[in-house]
Amino acid sequence: MNNKTYCIVANPPTGAQYEAAIESPETVRTSLDDTLAVLKWTGPTPAAFDGLPTLDHAGALAIMATPEWLEPIGTDTPDEVDLESLTVTELKALARDAGISGYSSMRKSELIAALSE
Repeated sequence: MNNKTYCIVANPPTGAQYEAAIESPETVRTSLDDTLAVLKWTGPTPAAFDGLPTLDHAGALAIMATPEWLEPIGTDTPDEVDLESLTVTELKALARDAGISGYSSMRKSELIAALSE
């Protein structure tokens, strides 16, 4: 199994960075302010990313779970939001915003239960 490595780069990424990455301009994930992009690749670090900090999958997900990357869920109460349709990352952001302790280690069903209380 090839592990993916991630890098946060200035948006838009360079042509060399796109060539070395799995993403394309149509699939790249960008920050809400559109100044940063996340690119990933498998195997050794390509020259286009030399000297830039790299992340593993968990590290990249942690960064993308911050307010700079997630669309605000809004002021809806959990009863007004279909919690089942949200991703775990979105549920964790909602739990964080609601002040629920221990949310980071909860499973989806636990997050939904905690947010529904």
